[in-house]
Order: sequence, then structure tokens, then C-alpha cells
Amino acid sequence: MRFLLVFICFFGVNLLGKNIEEGLKYLEIPNSKRQILKEAMRELYKQRQNYHSNDVILEYKILKEIANKGYGEVNFIEYKQMLEKNNQNYAEAKINFYRTIGQILGKEEITSLMEFIRE
Repeated sequence: MRFLLVFICFFGVNLLGKNIEEGLKYLEIPNSKRQILKEAMRELYKQRQNYHSNDVILEYKILKEIANKGYGEVNFIEYKQMLEKNNQNYAEAKINFYRTIGQILGKEEITSLMEFIRE
């Protein structure tokens, strides 16, 4: 049930606005560039899924430990570090995605992509 709710929210957000991934699908570029960008998108999607999964797991672990040990016995600093690491991993994946875009696309293609997103 939770998965369905997350899917509906994620799908709904994607319908409300154009994003960079959607723009890349409609950009007119050679197949060789398109394949490289598709692989970069797959990796970003995989990392996004890992980020969300890890976030849910950590939230559950925190709540479980609070329930079992009580508020005063939980090492919140350790959980903060784990959450920050999860955020850092996802941020690195996003930066790698944008690096790939910068390496593959030219100025005109990036401008077209930006115009598509603003529409």
C-alpha cells in the first residue's frame, strides 16, 4: 500500500511539470549521444531509487530503536551521519548525471533542453 502511495505521488509530481529527464527524451540528438544519456538516466534512476529505499529503511530503524530503547538511549548522531551519507550519495549521482550532460551536449542542445523545461 505504501509503495502504491509513493508511486502515485511520484507519478503525479512528474505530470505537473517538465523535468530534465523528460526533456532529454524529446531532444533531437544523434543516437550515439542518446544512448550515453539513456545510460546516465538509468544510473540516476537507480541511485534515486536507492536513495528513497535507504531513507525509508533508516526512518524505520530510528523509530524502531526509539520504540525499543526509548528516546534517551538512541544515538541520533549516528543516524544523522547515515542520513547525510545517503543524501551525499544521491547528490553525487545527480552531479555525475549533469557532468554527463555537459560532456555530451553542446550549447545549443543544452539551450533547447532549458527551453523545454521552462515551457
